[in-house]
Amino acid sequence: MRPVADGVVNSKKMKRKIRFRWSRIAILNIIALTSVLFFGCQDWLSYAISQETSTLIAVGDIMLSRGVGNRINKFGAQFPFEPTADLLSHGDITAANLETPISTLGEPMKRKEIHFRAEPDAVLGLMYAGIDVVSLANNHALDYGDEALFETMDILAKNGVAYVGAGMNFTAAHRAANFVSNDIKISFLAYSAQFYLTVEATQEKAGVAVIRSNELAADIKQAKKWADIVVVSFHWGWEYSDHPTDNDREIAHLAIDSGANLVVGHHAHVIQGVEAYRGALICYNLGNFIFDQNNPGTRRGLILRCTYSKSGLEKAELLPIYIHPKQFRPELAAGRIGASILWKLKDCPVSSTLKCNCEEINWLLS
Repeated sequence: MRPVADGVVNSKKMKRKIRFRWSRIAILNIIALTSVLFFGCQDWLSYAISQETSTLIAVGDIMLSRGVGNRINKFGAQFPFEPTADLLSHGDITAANLETPISTLGEPMKRKEIHFRAEPDAVLGLMYAGIDVVSLANNHALDYGDEALFETMDILAKNGVAYVGAGMNFTAAHRAANFVSNDIKISFLAYSAQFYLTVEATQEKAGVAVIRSNELAADIKQAKKWADIVVVSFHWGWEYSDHPTDNDREIAHLAIDSGANLVVGHHAHVIQGVEAYRGALICYNLGNFIFDQNNPGTRRGLILRCTYSKSGLEKAELLPIYIHPKQFRPELAAGRIGASILWKLKDCPVSSTLKCNCEEINWLLS
């Protein structure tokens, strides 16, 4: 996939497609909470067929350093993505949070305990999996300073992976990544909470876009002037907490009130609740996707798959994943593990507020 002349990516024409067929898909029906949401379900089938739609897939934290980096060095950049690459590539647009600078440059940030950095060839894994856009708005984007950030952005751009949420200055960090998929215009924005040692982009300094209510609302409204669908990614919340903070909920609601159609969160390293708000979907934390943490909760995550028309969300699915404790790569979680992930999500207090016109809840398990 490559950007066209005006900076907008046409995903239908440019994205590599890997077709796959689900076999023996089990559907777990739950009445209280959904992973397959049908908003405006009356005559949904004929309504959906009569319109162009686009499939968006989103995953949580991707970390390609440390133990994952060792596996990449041994088995190749595609290794962490192999079990899920077909699924990810099936999306018209696939998005993730990239928790790792991809660079050989820079020095470790002083006073910071944990530093991530991946070799330049790691970008081949993102390409192999069909990932189209990544958020750099996180607390590791500048682990090795400006030089590594700039090289990361350059490597991504040269290999057809769009990025949002970081840049050489405030304007660049707050700039949306725009896609056209099946004639549907989709914009992505990304922001990070102000964590310890987070480097915020200013007009004079490189860094990440930080969550500030006025700027967030203005960015979304500006993006909505062009886009049919606006997706906002947030790096936020308390690590290892299984529920969002009150402030996270306020920010998510503000984003949707300002025109966003989907809010996706990460950073907690565990899954949090899912909320329907004003016809839009909020996934507070999708958990880890590729990571080498060993706490059981950090090895469980979600893949979000949404279908959009120009008028909004038509269908959404949450697929549970399990990260292998030694290979550090995700697989679709079936059986008791998959069910336990979904039931844990259901138990989150915010998830009970989900309301759908047809009041039907389906969890999709492989």
